[in-house]
Amino acid sequence: MGGMKDKQITFKPYSMEQLSLLPPSLEELGEQSEVTAEKVRKKVEELNQHLQEAPEDRSLKKAVKQLEREHLPRLQKYEEQERLLAGHNSYSKTDPDASSLRMKEDRAARRPLARSAYNVQLGTEGQFVVGYSIHQQADDTSCFIPHMQQQEFPQGKKFKHSVGDAGYGSEENYAWLEEAEMGNFFKYNTFHQEQHPPRKPEPVEKRRFKSSSFPDDPRKDQFICPAQNRLIYLETRPYKTQNDYLSHRRIYECLNCTTCPLKPQCTKAKGNRRMNSASNCNAIANKPETTSSPSRAWPCANNAVLKPKPSLATSNTI
Repeated sequence: MGGMKDKQITFKPYSMEQLSLLPPSLEELGEQSEVTAEKVRKKVEELNQHLQEAPEDRSLKKAVKQLEREHLPRLQKYEEQERLLAGHNSYSKTDPDASSLRMKEDRAARRPLARSAYNVQLGTEGQFVVGYSIHQQADDTSCFIPHMQQQEFPQGKKFKHSVGDAGYGSEENYAWLEEAEMGNFFKYNTFHQEQHPPRKPEPVEKRRFKSSSFPDDPRKDQFICPAQNRLIYLETRPYKTQNDYLSHRRIYECLNCTTCPLKPQCTKAKGNRRMNSASNCNAIANKPETTSSPSRAWPCANNAVLKPKPSLATSNTI
């Protein structure tokens, strides 16, 4: 896999004498402007013309040589990698359109390796495949809406219900289903944990410090931590998903963490414990229809390696 992780171009600092010899037009490549390979190439051409007028300037000749042979090719290479990434954090050198995904068959491996793959989504009705789509995203959550928008059905036919596992449960998908007037049978991400609470002492103790376990005080708009300290509302921040869905997160903070004896168990932050809450998502997730599914649905998910194998991803009833 190829990619760009914390790769930066490092230019050796020039002396004041060298900078004084450079043309004034080079100032626009300073910290306040974006440095691109095209801009550097044009400046190198200008500096070469300047060297033709002053060929005895060894300091400037050395600087131009370093720009032309080292930094410019490296910057061009990085720009090409950014183009291939196209918003992702990795790409395959043999198939740039593929993404780095972890397969289910490697789940039990000690060191599971990422593979070049695509995320294949299939819609079924009565275990018959009625539509499919291929995606670059690793998660099923962001694939659901694009998958549904690609499906075409005869005039007068439309989806009545949508069924899927907790991998599809999100505020964005809930809002889309509500707008489309479809039955929502997506479990939210903590549904299984709530239905199967831990029994061993250690997992039970860890669960106490999860924000989802904090009781709330709706009248004061506050949450209560295990130490009985209150997390007060600070602000609301916008959050945009990969599909450009805009939601809002309410931020809460506890102001008494400094002397709290439970802080090592509660948070690793240097300051106070913070949590965020999506009220709209919580309200939709608590609807009764998200806790059961039509009997004919058989949902699961599949990441296919290059050549996808048929597997159910979402189940929809028409």
